[in-house]
Amino acid sequence: SLDKDVESFKAVSYGNRLSISSALAHLRDILPRIVLGRETVLSAHPADAVTRRVGAAAEAGPAAPARAPQPASPATARLPGTYRGLPLVDVTTLTTSSSGAQIGALDPTAPSNVATGRVLGAAEWLSDAHIQRDYNLLEGQLQGINPALAARTRLVDPSVSHLLRHTSPQDARGILQSIYNQNNATADFLFLPVNNGTATSPGTHWSLLLVDRRDPERRFAYHYDSLQREGYNDVPAKQLAGLLNATLAPAPMARQTNHYDCGVFVLEGTWALVERLVKGQRPDHEPLPLDNLVADRQALQD
Repeated sequence: SLDKDVESFKAVSYGNRLSISSALAHLRDILPRIVLGRETVLSAHPADAVTRRVGAAAEAGPAAPARAPQPASPATARLPGTYRGLPLVDVTTLTTSSSGAQIGALDPTAPSNVATGRVLGAAEWLSDAHIQRDYNLLEGQLQGINPALAARTRLVDPSVSHLLRHTSPQDARGILQSIYNQNNATADFLFLPVNNGTATSPGTHWSLLLVDRRDPERRFAYHYDSLQREGYNDVPAKQLAGLLNATLAPAPMARQTNHYDCGVFVLEGTWALVERLVKGQRPDHEPLPLDNLVADRQALQD
């Protein structure tokens, strides 16, 4: 039966494979726990609404107890699974719950269907899984309040963003086409987490690309980096912009004041930019500034 399932998956179109890649990674995470009978992580808690401040204040609930800081290097090892026959980066850690947010008319108490997992430590680096779980929640809420914008917006899995820089140009083009062709709509806006990890060494920094593809003749990749002056992600951002045939442009971004919140800034920045898109603001050949962004790690821990 499993062999038949594998063959069926191979027959799935490239576009549909991307949409279920995150679900497969999640299953790989939780199956060992189920077998060992240690805990069931499939049960969501719809009554446990977690709120964030995205343009408007929202009162957060009590935080779950945090574990001791455990550096979780983003975008490092490889998964046993693949995407289009290519290895994906390891999904190492999970958040207790992805964060909710207010975006325009969003209900700040909207339940999250994102499965629960390990608590985010007070000074822990965010991993691919932390970011992807939050992106899954944002994608669902955007679909609920503005389906038209949701159909034209892509929140790219961090592991896929990493893979684009470490595969052949031909494979990268195929992956990008599968991203563009999702939802039976043109992809106008792409959000790509950027990491400076390589195929053989751990990454140490996250930043964000917002790619505006509305004008085929003038595509821009706006780079939001909370440590922009240091230039840690200049090279990977330039590589991704080149793959996307977009002009790379630095974007105003608030500066982090510690060595571990770069991933939090990526999430907060994504939510803030999506909120502005919902409100009708557009990066018309210049970036939407995020120089007053406030990173709220506590909301991710709650």
